[in-house]
Amino acid sequence: MDTYHYPPDLMNLLVDTIPRLNKSKRDVILFFKGAGVPNIITQPLEQAVIRDKNSISKYQIAREILEKINQQNDTYLRERREILKRVCEFDTFDGCYDNDRAIAKANVAEISKLVKMKDTVTKYQTHLETERQEKIAAKKQEIEKRQKLVERFENIKSRFNALFSMSDPQERGKALEPVLNDLFSFYRISLSEAFTVTVENNVIEQIDGAILLDGRVYLVEMKWEKEPIGADKVGRFISRLFTRTDVGGIMISNSSFTTTAVTTANEALSQRKIVLIDLKDIYDIVDSKKSLQQFLRQLLSMAQINKKSDFKVMINTLEDIDYSKLS
Repeated sequence: MDTYHYPPDLMNLLVDTIPRLNKSKRDVILFFKGAGVPNIITQPLEQAVIRDKNSISKYQIAREILEKINQQNDTYLRERREILKRVCEFDTFDGCYDNDRAIAKANVAEISKLVKMKDTVTKYQTHLETERQEKIAAKKQEIEKRQKLVERFENIKSRFNALFSMSDPQERGKALEPVLNDLFSFYRISLSEAFTVTVENNVIEQIDGAILLDGRVYLVEMKWEKEPIGADKVGRFISRLFTRTDVGGIMISNSSFTTTAVTTANEALSQRKIVLIDLKDIYDIVDSKKSLQQFLRQLLSMAQINKKSDFKVMINTLEDIDYSKLS
């Protein structure tokens, strides 16, 4: 039984039972010694019996020993358990005095019942404590994961913001690619390969980027130029979509798009999902810690419904980042 101390009801039963199971005072002492109770406790009582066997009763011996081993915390835990084990396993009552036999049997049965009940309670308490510790550990792990995500996001945000202070277009173009890769990766929008980044008509990387949103693939192209992106560049991007089966397109521009570029994209909406995004919108989403997934879903849906590829989504109406869904 996993308990540090005998409770009063069990203590009284043991004091009344052990002397009935052992005929002589020496037998009572031997019972305790056999359970591992050390001489420092049993020897004074043994000497008292030798000096004057009438000076102390079997019940007094049992109570004194039990009280002494019960006063310690875990010092005599093993001995307390062994005593209970020996009492509960006692099944031969022929050695008891006739007037003790029936009471001894009843007491052993009651002690066994009490121990089983207390074992059940102890096991349940252990279960509850284990469950509590598991919940604490899980909560701690959740907090640590969230903190790592927050730190990761802040790092991406810092790098993203730094792009706007770069004066060298080539340097900025090279830095933009990994930032956007990391940004889409953070939002758990699957990304394959890198973004195609062009600066003033100079291709930095001629590799298509692609994201997977709600089961659909979208090619992504990022342009950072001084002038608004024209219809020719949007048209070339759209033509690349038509060389692939059921693929949508997302074009992001730091300098927005010309009216003719928007018209070109609008005309393609009847056949493909395509949206034109100002980089400032992405910046505002990151700066205000909003959901990029929700932004893209609303944008793609409303662009298709309204036949307007440059549909504007109100950033402040978007949900905040849900770190629990990103862990």
